[in-house]
Amino acid sequence: MKDNSSKYKFKKLIYFIGYLFFVFGILYTLNTKLSGIGTALCVAGAGIAFALQEVIVSIAGSVTVFSSNFYKVGDRVKLGGTKGDVIDIGLLRTTLMEIGDWVNGDLYNEKMVRVANSFVF
Repeated sequence: MKDNSSKYKFKKLIYFIGYLFFVFGILYTLNTKLSGIGTALCVAGAGIAFALQEVIVSIAGSVTVFSSNFYKVGDRVKLGGTKGDVIDIGLLRTTLMEIGDWVNGDLYNEKMVRVANSFVF
C-alpha cells in the first residue's frame, strides 16, 4: 500500500481480526462446556448490554469513523469540546494532541487527550 492512511486502516483491521480469531478459538475450545447455560448467557447478555451502553456506542462511533471518513489521523478536529490533531483512532477512544486552551492560537499545549468515539454522534 502506498498511502499511509490505508496502511493504518489495514493494520487496525488485522489487529481486530486477530482478536476475533482469539475469541472464536476460545469459544470453540469450550463449546461442549457451554451447551447447558444458553438461557443464562442471554439474560446476562441483556444486563451487560445495558451496563455497557457507552462502550457499545463508542464502538459504533469507531465503525462510523472508519467507514465514512469523518476524520483520519493527522486531521484537526473538535470532539466533545476538545480541539486538537488526531494521533490515533482506537476502538473506544480517539487520541488528540490538544491545541489552544491556556495557550493562545493554534499551538500545542503539550497535552494528549483521549476522547470517546461516542462524541461522533
